[in-house]
Amino acid sequence: SVVVRLKYINSNDLQAPLSTVLTSRGSIQSFLPVATISGTTGPPNMAIISDVQENIARILSMVKQLDKPIANINISIKFIETQLDTSKAYGIDWTSNPVQIGSSTDSLSFPISMNNITVATINANQLSNALRIMQARGRSKLLSSPQVTTLDNHQAQTEVSTTVYIEGLNTGASSGTGATGNTNTGNYPGMGFYGNMNTVQEKDIGIKLQVTPRINENQIITLLVDATVEALLSAAEITTDKPRSTKRSVKTQVSVYNGETVIIGGLIAENVIQNKKYVPILSAIPLIGYFFRTTSVSKEQRELLMFITPTIVD
Repeated sequence: SVVVRLKYINSNDLQAPLSTVLTSRGSIQSFLPVATISGTTGPPNMAIISDVQENIARILSMVKQLDKPIANINISIKFIETQLDTSKAYGIDWTSNPVQIGSSTDSLSFPISMNNITVATINANQLSNALRIMQARGRSKLLSSPQVTTLDNHQAQTEVSTTVYIEGLNTGASSGTGATGNTNTGNYPGMGFYGNMNTVQEKDIGIKLQVTPRINENQIITLLVDATVEALLSAAEITTDKPRSTKRSVKTQVSVYNGETVIIGGLIAENVIQNKKYVPILSAIPLIGYFFRTTSVSKEQRELLMFITPTIVD
């Protein structure tokens, strides 16, 4: 048996590749020799490898090849919300060929549509032009621009959310007998209570994005993207007294060159806006107050665009 200390990779990652060279008498046991004060530990970086003596040299040679530095990848992300307007050219027109950004036409690589979700790639110059045009139009809003750095083939996660407190009505009866009271005149049984109770729940509303990059040959990076967008429906969109949320998600895999940008679009939300106008005093008069107030409902569509740029850190 031999004990090996790994510099770069997790010793659990040795199991699969070494299984092809171990004999029937061979085994690998991973462990972490040092525990932290808090009791939490990181991934194991040591392993005890047992096998017949004749096979040990071959195993150690493979371990040396596997224990290589893992590249870091910086992932720059921009969440941009743009208002859709059928009468004016804002946002990104995915239907045109080439794809049109605002009123400027620029070529985007292989736009792919999947259930109204569209994915495309652009280079650094195209990204700069797209952001400049969208900013000039004034209909786009940068929600957040986080950056995360992760290891090759390791997941990175970012979340842009707001905690909201939703008040709901918990319908039901809470029954029971309370404590027996004692007065100078006698004993009176306590009473339980029946009815509805208002409850308040916390809920995180916003954007959750998980990205797993993998470096291939020729500086090509494959991204596994898993995104979820959740928002509360407005009061005009629901008919009950309980708030509800709408959720859209996309999971896709796309390959880009180092430093290029992936655009994910098509995550469209529709806001229903209720406008009320009324004449003070007159609108409150019974029977005739109806003629002095009006309610109009308008709809506004907004598209969430995700710009994801992976860059290999040297």
